[in-house]
Amino acid sequence: MWSDAMSVGHDGIDHQHRRLVDTANAVRLLTEEDGEEIVEAVVSEAVDYATDHFDHEEEVLREQGWPGLPAHAALHAVLRRRILAAADMPAPHRLAEAKAIMEALLRHIADSDPGYRKLFS
Repeated sequence: MWSDAMSVGHDGIDHQHRRLVDTANAVRLLTEEDGEEIVEAVVSEAVDYATDHFDHEEEVLREQGWPGLPAHAALHAVLRRRILAAADMPAPHRLAEAKAIMEALLRHIADSDPGYRKLFS
């Protein structure tokens, strides 16, 4: 669930983070009984949106000249690799991995992203 404590003070990034939280919640609720097409659609949206978000966030931080960007981008790279690997997994494994990835993404938003909050305050 989104909380104001997750805000980094940048409207665009905060909007994307809220959407990622909503997407993570949707993935959490999925079960294999929902059917492969539904699981595929939700997981695909999560994959696409998360990778687009990483690109956008890194661009904003690059524009701000944030010195922590290389380390932060490396964290994104780890999540990107997991996301891309999950996209190629068979359906039951893909769903379980998507749930784990979304949990990792939520932890990243809550724990790592506040490190650049001072850029926007």
